[in-house]
Amino acid sequence: LESTFAESEKGVLNIYALLSATTMDIVTCFIFGLKAGSNLIDDRKQLAWFLELYNSRRSYNFWPQEFPRFTSFVEKWLGYRLTPKWVDEANGEIEKWTASMCDDAGAVSTVGDARTEDRPVVYQQLQNSMAKATKGVGDDTLQTQIASEVLDHLAAGFDTSGITLVYVVHELSRHLEVQARLRAELLGLSPQPVPSSAPKLPDAKTVDNLPFLHAVIWETLRLHS
Repeated sequence: LESTFAESEKGVLNIYALLSATTMDIVTCFIFGLKAGSNLIDDRKQLAWFLELYNSRRSYNFWPQEFPRFTSFVEKWLGYRLTPKWVDEANGEIEKWTASMCDDAGAVSTVGDARTEDRPVVYQQLQNSMAKATKGVGDDTLQTQIASEVLDHLAAGFDTSGITLVYVVHELSRHLEVQARLRAELLGLSPQPVPSSAPKLPDAKTVDNLPFLHAVIWETLRLHS
């Protein structure tokens, strides 16, 4: 493992970075398709870049996110910033990154023979529904609104899921008997969970219906809401 996932102390794995990369890749590829989605697990430099930007603005989210007009008013008319300027710059970089994935998904959607896994089905549905709901706005304004909506989905999907999975791993490491029982349940799947190079994975609905896996997730959410 490279330095992004390793801490200075020997043998310590930064599971938050690893699971953040995993959940972001899952969410972006679900929305944009595999080709236009992120690949932060393999691209450690981009992962480090993104997490530094995203986490640096954590403590300053409230005013610009919940009261954007008030925040703008205070800055413009009273000359007082409720958040540091670099927070705006970090947000701007994340917005550009999201917009670039929107552009890549738009390019893939014009390719008639694109692979099924590369087709941005969710993004296209969102684009079509927003185009109908905002008739009369220019293309640039529409694309900005779509990118803004997508960014909300990315932030809500990757961060909450990544943090929850960190706690899942933490609790499983503390309760080996639970870990063993969960592993036994997963190994009972058909086909069995195997490395990503394998041609088939267990059916998603079957995984979703596993009772002990369900209990582990819910108990983690109860302990770490």
